[in-house]
Amino acid sequence: KLQWWIIIGCGLSLFISDLCMYGAYNFGGSLILITTLGILTPVVASGVKYLLGYGLPTWWQFLGLVLVVTGILLVIHGGVSPPQVENLDG
Repeated sequence: KLQWWIIIGCGLSLFISDLCMYGAYNFGGSLILITTLGILTPVVASGVKYLLGYGLPTWWQFLGLVLVVTGILLVIHGGVSPPQVENLDG
């Protein structure tokens, strides 16, 4: 019976977090901050798994965590910028 309450609690927390992210984006929040919080979801899931006693992350999950760090770095640094084209009208 406890597992159903945990599932309901997780569902409600995801709903509330999505609602907060949507609200933050629509009311002028920082896109970098909102994207970083979304990318961190696997890290939180791995932490919950460890805290509930299901063990350390598998190598697939560890690879996901490495991709999370890579994604955050790309978001922060802006990735590759497009080449600049000079204005030929003037």
